[in-house]
Amino acid sequence: MAKQNPDLSLEKENGSLFMLSAGSGQVSFQFPKVTISNGLAWSNDHKTMYFVDSDKLVVYAFDFNAEDGSISNSRVLINHDSKLGFPDGMAIDRQGRLWIAGFSSGQVHCYDPSQPDKFLGSISIPGASNITSCCFGGENLDEIYVTSASLKADPLPNAG
Repeated sequence: MAKQNPDLSLEKENGSLFMLSAGSGQVSFQFPKVTISNGLAWSNDHKTMYFVDSDKLVVYAFDFNAEDGSISNSRVLINHDSKLGFPDGMAIDRQGRLWIAGFSSGQVHCYDPSQPDKFLGSISIPGASNITSCCFGGENLDEIYVTSASLKADPLPNAG
């Protein structure tokens, strides 16, 4: 994550994405110029890794090597519309669609990675505006669970 200055501004592109090797315990650099790192998800075939930089309103896709955990071929998959809030945590459903928490939007947004420019829609979360993450559960993985954050002056009943 970016370094926060005393005036609460962020130093842009000051962070990086790293990988911790389970076998050796070594940490290795993977991707530069990150400001606010957030959601990670993998395609159902484990060949693509997705990564959110919230400040840039971007979801990146990488080719993923499941044998050694390395990533390559970085590319911008989704330029998230600022009207949908900041992209935060995310999950992938059984159909391979990405569900992205919209911080400040009160919604979770859905995209098909095979057609990333096509926004599929949103689910509104009543009583919460700062949705931080989501995951799927239930016997058939057809229930979505979300987390939210509360800011000091947040009057919403389901915030935080």
